[in-house]
Amino acid sequence: MQWIMAPILLCRRRLTAMLLTSSTKQAGLNGYAHLSETDFIAQALATKPQFAILTHEYLEQAALFAELRQRSPHTHIVLCVLPNASAINDRLWPYLDTIEVDSICTLDELTDCLRSLVADGFYTSTLLATYTLSRAQELFPGWQELTQGERRILQKLAEGQTGPQIAETLFISPKTVNNHKAKIALKLNVCGGPGSLVKFSLLNRERLLALLQ
Repeated sequence: MQWIMAPILLCRRRLTAMLLTSSTKQAGLNGYAHLSETDFIAQALATKPQFAILTHEYLEQAALFAELRQRSPHTHIVLCVLPNASAINDRLWPYLDTIEVDSICTLDELTDCLRSLVADGFYTSTLLATYTLSRAQELFPGWQELTQGERRILQKLAEGQTGPQIAETLFISPKTVNNHKAKIALKLNVCGGPGSLVKFSLLNRERLLALLQ
C-alpha cells in the first residue's frame, strides 16, 4: 500500500483552512484542506493518507468519523480544537465517547502534535489537563479481570497506536483487536460509543503505562 505523508484537513472556513495548512507545513507536511465533507472523504478513499485532521466543528457528526475510519482504517485521525472553542471544553469528553479519533490537540499545538506523530511518538495536549482523575491513586475497577492479551492491547492504545497499528504490531487480525477492545471496555466499565476506550486510554495514559510496565 502506498503511504501518503501529506495529511488531509477538514474545516468550515477558508481562514481556518489557511491556518491549518500553515501548521502542517511547519511540521514538514503539505496538508490539503477541504471545506466539503464529500471531497474530504473522497480524497481519504483515494489516497489513504497517514493523517486526517478535523476541527471540533464536526464533533457532533459521529457518522463522518466512522466513515473516515471505514474508508481509510490506517489513517491516524486528529481532532483539532480551534481557539474560539474554549466553551466546549466541558462538552468535549462526552463527544469523544461517540467518535473515532486517535489524537486531540489545539490549533496552536497542531505543528508539535504532527511532528510527534510522524516520529511515532505520542502527543499529550494541554486539553488533557482540563480533565481531572478523581481516583488517580486507585486501580481501575475491573483491572484484575483483564487478561495479559487485553493488557497488551490497552498498553498499545495508551501508547497512541490505532486499532490497525495494534493488529500489525501484535500480529493479530483487526477483528481480534476489536473483540479485545470490547472486552476491555466491558471489564473496566468504559461506557459509550466506539471512541470511548480511546478516550479512556488518552485521559489515563500515564497511570495505565505505569501499571502496564
